[in-house]
Amino acid sequence: MSGAVNTTADDMAADEMAALAALKKRFVVMVAADMACVIAAAVSMVLYFSVHLGWGLVGFVLSLLAGFAVQVWFVSALRGAKRA
Repeated sequence: MSGAVNTTADDMAADEMAALAALKKRFVVMVAADMACVIAAAVSMVLYFSVHLGWGLVGFVLSLLAGFAVQVWFVSALRGAKRA
C-alpha cells in the first residue's frame, strides 16, 4: 500500500517540477521581452527628443504598454499556479 502512496507522491513531485520549469521558462521570456521593450522605449525617446520625430512618443507609449502586458502575462501564470 505504501508503494501506491509513493507513486502518487512521485507523480505530484514530477508535476510540481514540470510546473516550476514552465514558470522558469515564462520568467525568462518575460525578462527578454521586457528588455526589448526598454530598448525600444529608449530608442523612441531618442527619436522624439533628439531627432524631433513625433511618432517617437507613440513608440515610447506602445513600448511601455507592451512591457506591462508581458508582466501581466507572467503574473497571470503565477496566479494560475497557485490555484492548481
